[in-house]
Amino acid sequence: MTPQSESRQEADLDLPCGTIIFRLLTISDSIDQDDPDVVQPAAFTLRPGEEYLSAFIRDVCPLEVARTKLGGVKAVATLHVGRLRDMGLDVQRDPNDRMHAKIVGVLSENDAPDEAPAIEGKLANHARICWRRQITRLAI
Repeated sequence: MTPQSESRQEADLDLPCGTIIFRLLTISDSIDQDDPDVVQPAAFTLRPGEEYLSAFIRDVCPLEVARTKLGGVKAVATLHVGRLRDMGLDVQRDPNDRMHAKIVGVLSENDAPDEAPAIEGKLANHARICWRRQITRLAI
């Protein structure tokens, strides 16, 4: 691969700053129990072995489709690519799935125990819930 084709390939993976992405929230700790419209930092914790956070690109993956990508989705949050870049992170298209994006630059708590929670908190403050599963409580 030539330097020009490698550079072109990287440019093809870049997303415009104005792009909105969906982050699927699958664990209960991702949502504030007292205010279900508030995203918790746990929604942005890298799991062991992960190198990036997964997201879906709104322009090519509508909310209705994104919600079905994983089982057990409790809520979906939106994030703005430009704001993530302002935080020192990047968002790239997944070359293997045109609907999928990778949030890169997030630190794991194992590698950076002092810095990772701060980044997770910034991401949580920026995220906005755009859909959440309705829970029906039965009266007894």
